[in-house]
Amino acid sequence: MTQERFGIDTLIDGARSGELSRRDILKGSVALGLGLPFGMALVNAGSTAAQDTMTLSFDAGATQGGGGRPNAAATEYSFIINGGSQFEINRMVDARLVTISADLQGFVGDLAESWEIADTTAVFKLRDDAVWHDGTPVTAKDVVFTINMLTDPATTSRWGSSFRNVVGYEEAQAVEDGTPTSLSGVTAPDDYTVQIDLVQPDSGMLAGFLFISIMPEHVLGSADRATITELPFWTTEERVGAGPFKFMSLVEGERVELEAHDAYHFGAPAIKNLNLLFFASAETSLAAFQQGSSLAAPMTINEVELVGGIEGAESIGFPAGVGYIAFNVYQPYLQDKRVRQAMAYAIDKNTIAETLFQGQVAAVSTEIPYVTWAQPDDANPYDYDPDRARELLEEAGWTGEQTLGFWYYYSDPITAAVMEAMQQYLQAVGINTELKFDDGSGVRTQEIADKTWDMTYGSFGAQPAPSNLTAVWGPPGYVTYGWSNEEFDAAMNAALLTYDQDEQAEYYQTAIRILNEESPNVWLFDRQNLVAVNTGKLENSVWGPGHIMWLNNAQEWQVVE
Repeated sequence: MTQERFGIDTLIDGARSGELSRRDILKGSVALGLGLPFGMALVNAGSTAAQDTMTLSFDAGATQGGGGRPNAAATEYSFIINGGSQFEINRMVDARLVTISADLQGFVGDLAESWEIADTTAVFKLRDDAVWHDGTPVTAKDVVFTINMLTDPATTSRWGSSFRNVVGYEEAQAVEDGTPTSLSGVTAPDDYTVQIDLVQPDSGMLAGFLFISIMPEHVLGSADRATITELPFWTTEERVGAGPFKFMSLVEGERVELEAHDAYHFGAPAIKNLNLLFFASAETSLAAFQQGSSLAAPMTINEVELVGGIEGAESIGFPAGVGYIAFNVYQPYLQDKRVRQAMAYAIDKNTIAETLFQGQVAAVSTEIPYVTWAQPDDANPYDYDPDRARELLEEAGWTGEQTLGFWYYYSDPITAAVMEAMQQYLQAVGINTELKFDDGSGVRTQEIADKTWDMTYGSFGAQPAPSNLTAVWGPPGYVTYGWSNEEFDAAMNAALLTYDQDEQAEYYQTAIRILNEESPNVWLFDRQNLVAVNTGKLENSVWGPGHIMWLNNAQEWQVVE
């Protein structure tokens, strides 16, 4: 293959026609800067027709929930600590106790067939037909083990706090000698019943299960919990789950290979082999989708016309959470709420939504605006008012001498344009910022650890339950953001103590009204992520937020040749 033929069109055509060898395809992909995953996608696409079983090549980042880091350490493939890097794998390989529908409108059972929560007792009845990929039955012991593992301080899991109201949680947190802990309030009366006893009613506990996978006690029960995230379990065929697909192998830099779990409790998947592909960039991912190597890929509003021109392709949107500016309130110059409120007034979020986002997002001023029953009617919309912003800054004694570091971590071109627009709006009222992109080098992480950062544009992702706000703005959030409010904590605690939604609504609206007034964040856009899906070839696929374990009904997905 000569250098003159190193063009993406000729590379794709050569792969389709069979004119190019596997070696030439891979060399050409590297030479064009497209990377090995793109080349492997072309190779796989060329061989699919000859296979007896249906194979879906699927971009692991399609739902934009952190699809994969193909050369990362095992810890990056474990949901236990950071939880954000491998949701697409977890969704296909693992099972949950309960989960949520893709539209975020209701809890549905996965391993749990039914549940009843009243006062301080929660009882879950498990299905009796669920089995692990090695054929071992899934039982209540696995659920008990998973909760005990996550709440053990040795694992340093971010999800353990979901069970802070379970009897025995406080005692477990006090253990310092590394002895494995277990919560006295989590028991298995029989093989298919899990009982959770609470110190007090907790209407938010159920939502805590949306971010965790149930793990096999018979495989991981004897593991050292301090190093459990480093085990080969997470990146090899040892990865035993109870989801629709079995983890077969990780091909570093290229893909994760999965195989149908024919004994899956919701039915054997129609697709027998599934490749989760890794791409170096959104551009190469979409290019692979365009030429048919992948049947799903993340996209932005800028690619709607491109995707619309691909035969059988559709642009599908789903909730992505609220885009916000977060503040480090440990910084003295950000502690006056009038400074933070001024930034809310200074940014013309409606114009940004209509122009840069092309109407894909809606301007908002509160967290979780899509959970309508929890929203106060009298929340301040912070409509664009630069004069009011200047007044507030003057009242707060703002001198304009401070240049604030303004971080962001989304790499798409729309975010870059939004950042520049916000920088200009802020500068117009006397707030100078320096835009700083988090390239993964660890600089922002260190600033967070040192509490020296100023501002970050980002998102917590779509939150399906108001109770999750306690993890952001309650005592755990104070550690990161330096903001706390006793009235907010009291309202949230009162909401968690009742299972009546009307009563919860009153308390949640009070809490959100306090956030709206205090502005520990400036909430800007109710975002949507977009995914390009070739629905002409991939039937019955369901799509939702990338960062939570919604039910994707993967057993019903089907590839039509």
